[in-house]
Amino acid sequence: MVLAFTADSFDQRWQESARSGDVVQYGDCIEDVESCPSWLGKGQRRSLWLSDSLRIEIRDESYHSKWSLQRNHDDEFPITAKFYLAGCSQVQTRGIADEYVEQTGQNYLYCLPDTAEIETYFATERLHFVMIWLQPKRLRGLGVEHIASLTPELQQFIEGNTRPFFHHPLGKTTPEMQRVLQRLLHCPYQGFTKQLYLEGQALELLSLQFAQWLEQDQINNSTLLLRSDDVERVHNAKEILAQNLMCPPSIMELAQQIGLNDYKLKQGFRQVVGTTPFGYLREQRLELARQLLSDTEMSVEEVAIAVGYRSHSSFTAAFSRQFGMSPKVWQRQISRRIV
Repeated sequence: MVLAFTADSFDQRWQESARSGDVVQYGDCIEDVESCPSWLGKGQRRSLWLSDSLRIEIRDESYHSKWSLQRNHDDEFPITAKFYLAGCSQVQTRGIADEYVEQTGQNYLYCLPDTAEIETYFATERLHFVMIWLQPKRLRGLGVEHIASLTPELQQFIEGNTRPFFHHPLGKTTPEMQRVLQRLLHCPYQGFTKQLYLEGQALELLSLQFAQWLEQDQINNSTLLLRSDDVERVHNAKEILAQNLMCPPSIMELAQQIGLNDYKLKQGFRQVVGTTPFGYLREQRLELARQLLSDTEMSVEEVAIAVGYRSHSSFTAAFSRQFGMSPKVWQRQISRRIV
């Protein structure tokens, strides 16, 4: 028999257990620790609230019986890094796969906005993993000039008007990742020093995942062969994006429209067009922004919003990278020419 919960029903039962004393709770200004309720199993979960854009959860539990949890993620879903130290879970995610397993010694990076997901956990087996949730504004603050070197999905996450949709199994957790995980699990500090230390470990783990993903992409890019009809489909994808700059289809939707799988679309687009689908969208939106700055009375802030940027600083940095000057400087130069 499988105990089945929705997110709401699980939270309600957990809170009832907390009120009755079956869940022991303690912590400090940045960390909450809760014991597993007796009806579910044993162990504990730690939630570390490092900032409004960075959070860690550490779960170390075992369960009396098999159980499942159904969640409906919202459209502001953060990038999530997950490192399995022990055990496994079975996952069903709409748009990814009918069923897949996340397991010991592996690490995963995903972003699943507006998506239904069911996770199933198993009896008696120890489940131990670390999860890191990251919101895009934290990456913008780390240096937008390096965004172009990231994968298309990460670029869209940082600069895009909508969240990307992906689940990327990155493979084996490397020895370097394992060392950082151990430092994170056994932090020797308290208070503000603890917060700074854990932020550093979390960001280091994310940077190691980004590097692992980029390395895999580079290997895949060097081995992909395109047929002539694949090239034609990629050109069709480019036209679709050009016609829908402000409301583009997702990678999955675009792949379905042109008759390629999402992997071949992403890699083929890079080979044929010289950039990624999101990179092409960004270039075209910035070209539109330059035209608006040249031909209208709109302010830089109004133009940024018009071409899909929520962050003024991200728009300025992206414009400067593409055209070699800030939008303000471009606007002044155009004004002088007109005078």
